[in-house]
Amino acid sequence: MDIEKFLAVKGYASTTVDQYKRTLTNISRDLGDLENLSPMELRKWLESFGWANATKWVSLCAVRAYLKWRYGESHLAMELKMKREESPPQRSLKMSQVEELLYYFETHKAKGRRDLAICTMFLDTGLRSFEMCHLEMRWTDVRERCIKVRVKGGSIQTGVFCEYTASCVMRWLGDRKEYVRNDARSLFVSVGGTTPGNPLTTGGLRAEVRKWGKESGIGPLSPHDLRRTFATLSTRLGAPSRIVQVAGRWSRLEMVERYTRDIVATDFDPWFPVSAAMELNR
Repeated sequence: MDIEKFLAVKGYASTTVDQYKRTLTNISRDLGDLENLSPMELRKWLESFGWANATKWVSLCAVRAYLKWRYGESHLAMELKMKREESPPQRSLKMSQVEELLYYFETHKAKGRRDLAICTMFLDTGLRSFEMCHLEMRWTDVRERCIKVRVKGGSIQTGVFCEYTASCVMRWLGDRKEYVRNDARSLFVSVGGTTPGNPLTTGGLRAEVRKWGKESGIGPLSPHDLRRTFATLSTRLGAPSRIVQVAGRWSRLEMVERYTRDIVATDFDPWFPVSAAMELNR
């Protein structure tokens, strides 16, 4: 299979490339040539791993995209369709957990100062893990408290952050010059491990965030949990959905609704009409 050529031509985002490459490599290994793949064979392969619906759906999208590119829409397996089930609300942190996490970092050490800067940047900007890893010095303006980053899809968009996050980044910048190697352009670089001074990798960053959750006591944690936390807490604090959409660099307002499914009826508490009326009458 000419997987590399397919992925290069399509120009997918890096996370999509990783997912599609893994799926296409596996199906090629398991089933060989796909020219005569039937819908039944494809369905049987997708269901053989015990995957959740979301994983099966993404894998089907990868195979269908490749088959369409390689053989055209008339390929027999293109007939296979699968409904994408709505996933349950995924994790976002409560404000008390955010406070607990921010106090976890050992800021008397360079690594702790770096990790605090990364964490506050995640929470204020809603960056994805690959965006954080590719955030460059030249696109980080601490004085103006804004960043520019290449987002999913390839465009360059803006994020903003608060004064406290800016102060965390400034403290890290004082350490960064002691660690950076090979003129790395990334804002955040490794301070240990096997590649000190080099840009972070998405896998390494995810492992680090998991460690934060475990050692701080707040439980399982991922960079995407922090992106959902950005959307959910800013909404709870009163930010209009349109502003959350722009600040989080989502292309559609519906995406904000997907990321804030932790919002519940009790979050309406500050806006009860009767409470407001009674306050006015006092």
